Amino acid sequence: AGAGGAGPGAGAGGAGPGAGAGGAGPGPGTEAATPATPAASGLVLTKDYGRHGDFRKSFGGKVRGVEYDAATRTLATLSLEGAVRLHDPGDNLRLIRRIDLKPRNAGEELVCLALTPSFAAAGRQTDVVLMDTRTRRGAMTIIPSPDATVGVRSVSVQDDLVSFGTGAGKLCFFDVRAGKLLDRAARREAAVGQYHTPALLAPLPFALETGPGWLDQNQTYWDHFANTRVQHACYAHAWDPAAQRVFACGGPLAFGMRGCYMGLWR
Repeated sequence: AGAGGAGPGAGAGGAGPGAGAGGAGPGPGTEAATPATPAASGLVLTKDYGRHGDFRKSFGGKVRGVEYDAATRTLATLSLEGAVRLHDPGDNLRLIRRIDLKPRNAGEELVCLALTPSFAAAGRQTDVVLMDTRTRRGAMTIIPSPDATVGVRSVSVQDDLVSFGTGAGKLCFFDVRAGKLLDRAARREAAVGQYHTPALLAPLPFALETGPGWLDQNQTYWDHFANTRVQHACYAHAWDPAAQRVFACGGPLAFGMRGCYMGLWR
């Protein structure tokens, strides 16, 4: 008996088998439907959290990145199968589009992902690929990495500025409108107001670099890197909402090494 009622399965203020609040409900063993409530993000929220466990997709390899864009209500995934998938999370993760990225070198893998309402950015060993997600055969832009041998480890998009971190600890910036990496010339033009990108966003030179951070000088260090500077890879970075500060963090790239780095630029 529930509060204020009598009889088997009675709910609050009601009586009888399976009665709900204020009236008679379905019989024993019948599960009442949970109303779906759309959230601000466009996703459907329910109290039956177990239902979301059925929203699964299989991939041909490890999933390296998952991004959600609230403006288009689209979920993007990146995996080792060499493709970016766009899903509809409001429709059981229905596949909207698949964009295959052919590797430029044998064994090249997709590593990181960023998503905007108009395009997606995927980082791999030698470059960053910008893909127009609005059309089935969207145009692609290739941004070469200055550290092609150690790969792109993180990517982010802030307005028209694509930033990506490399395995050698560089944080590079690509202007989508201008179609090029920011450099010293861009910084000088920004200082006198002749460049549309604010001066605070134009690094000098074209890449920021991670610092010494902390490094565990373990046996691997003494065997292979003794008396040398170990550059921390930029594994993740993010902008503040005002796009005036960027945070970066990472650690050593070599297997067996331990360390960490965190930095905040304005």
